[in-house]
Amino acid sequence: MIWTMGTWMMKKTEPILHIKQSDLDKKLQEIYKTAQNDIISELFALLLGLPVKVLFEQFGWTGDELTEFGEAVLGEYERFDDSDMSLEYLQDLIFELTGIKFMAVDATKNNQEQHHEH
Repeated sequence: MIWTMGTWMMKKTEPILHIKQSDLDKKLQEIYKTAQNDIISELFALLLGLPVKVLFEQFGWTGDELTEFGEAVLGEYERFDDSDMSLEYLQDLIFELTGIKFMAVDATKNNQEQHHEH
């Protein structure tokens, strides 16, 4: 208790919660999964949205063509997700079919190299 101006006041404290480690781990997994799903949804919208925008603006594709394209890409994503195909295999396949090489870039490595150049 704290004595203040001639009266007794109870100092308000926050309750102490006891949580089992397994319950905490479960809650953290739920939070992580939700965050992961949100990030994947945003990335997916970006990765599908930009090609659709380019096809519309620069190549004059119409609504029907864009719908078919979007559905085809979604089907490929589902097939990729359901298979054992690796990203490296997909990159090699695209290169073999088209001559285009997509490569993942380590952003942290590039960022570190830029800082060392200055």
